[in-house]
Amino acid sequence: MNSIPNLPKIVKINEFCYNSYEFNLLMLYPIRSYFRDRWILMSFLAGGALQFFQWWYTISRIRPTGEQLFLHYNILFGVDLIGEWWKIYLIPLFSLIILLVNFGLSYFCYQQNRFISRFLVVLTLFYEVLILVGSTLIIGLNI
Repeated sequence: MNSIPNLPKIVKINEFCYNSYEFNLLMLYPIRSYFRDRWILMSFLAGGALQFFQWWYTISRIRPTGEQLFLHYNILFGVDLIGEWWKIYLIPLFSLIILLVNFGLSYFCYQQNRFISRFLVVLTLFYEVLILVGSTLIIGLNI
């Protein structure tokens, strides 16, 4: 007797993954084909260039010091957060993490829905620009 119940050959687990009696969590799209997409490639290169500039600008302007630096500013209260010099490096670090996570999610979604994947990377690029402007203004307050 067969101990496996009569299941269809392909069972849809969720929108991103399919399995056949075993749990294959991810079916990866070829990475070369992923980067042949013009929207993906241009967004990836622009995001990398923005990240490079953000790290270069932060490292060239902020040096280790014993003084407190301004970390947050808003138009209602002015400076409302100060801290150690190294905390200003968290801005480009979190921006890099968001960039990598969003491109990873885009890669996993690419085979199922290319529009969502492209939309995600373009929004990530927009986010990178906003974070670059914000970090440039915060660094400008400290020099």
